[in-house]
Amino acid sequence: MARMTPVVHRTIRSRRRTLALQITEEGHLVVRAPRSLNDTQIRRFIEEKTDWIERKIRQISARALTAPAPLSPEEEKKLKFLARDAFIERSCLYAAKMDVSFEKIRLNSAKTRWGSCGPHGNLSFNWKLIQAPTEILDYVVVHELAHLIERNHSPRFWAKVAEFCPGYKSAKRWLKENKL
Repeated sequence: MARMTPVVHRTIRSRRRTLALQITEEGHLVVRAPRSLNDTQIRRFIEEKTDWIERKIRQISARALTAPAPLSPEEEKKLKFLARDAFIERSCLYAAKMDVSFEKIRLNSAKTRWGSCGPHGNLSFNWKLIQAPTEILDYVVVHELAHLIERNHSPRFWAKVAEFCPGYKSAKRWLKENKL
């Protein structure tokens, strides 16, 4: 049986060097491509990745069936309050252990990131992580604090993360597999 090539929802061309595919939470295929690639090259890449695309769409559909009920405004407010305290506590604890310092902590509702580290030492965390196990929250904190030492994802960066969070690989896997 012939397979159909997945339909591209959106193509984003930029100065990037590599071709990347993304499946949104709605199940749409987004292609990120270098400006230098033509449509035929992009289509060939998509055809090669059809199995991956179909698997990701199935995973998103399965998650949608088991997604938690939305929070009430009161519940969300309580969780954000708990998240702020937890992130401040865990960030201070690990910053002391790692011998780094940060400026501010902000909470957000980012759709694609669990945390970030700004150039001036400001840390941002997704407040929904308060619903995750503590070791997951700790991994995200250590990951962002490690960016104060190494501003990239080099082997030295991952060695620093592993030093303070030895189980970071399982935490990364948990974040990919679970929707908060």
